[in-house]
Amino acid sequence: MRKALLPVVAVVIAGCANPQSQRPAYTPMNTAAPTCGSSSECSAMWSRARDQIQALTRMRLRVATDAYMETYVGHGVPLVGYVERIDLGSGKYEIRGKVACQRPGLCSDLPERATDLFNINVGRG
Repeated sequence: MRKALLPVVAVVIAGCANPQSQRPAYTPMNTAAPTCGSSSECSAMWSRARDQIQALTRMRLRVATDAYMETYVGHGVPLVGYVERIDLGSGKYEIRGKVACQRPGLCSDLPERATDLFNINVGRG
């Protein structure tokens, strides 16, 4: 019986001794926050922003006004989303979204990836 277990134990120990291959670090795209220039365009973007921030954090909105949104904090992956509608003057607005992690170390690069996706998806019309 001991001789039969020896190869199995050796494989397990060898697997533990060899470091696991890690995926390369995510390089944020640093996508620009989307901007809008008309009332209808801004309304459509704000609606997409609401949908995107909830989808990316997988949480409902905790605060929602015409200039600011914030999601509840997630339980499994503690992501929270924030969106601001910033007046740039001359009828133009920036829809600035951010996904953050409430417990660093548990989220890896999810906040950066989600923020990039937010900017891309909200900017598409």
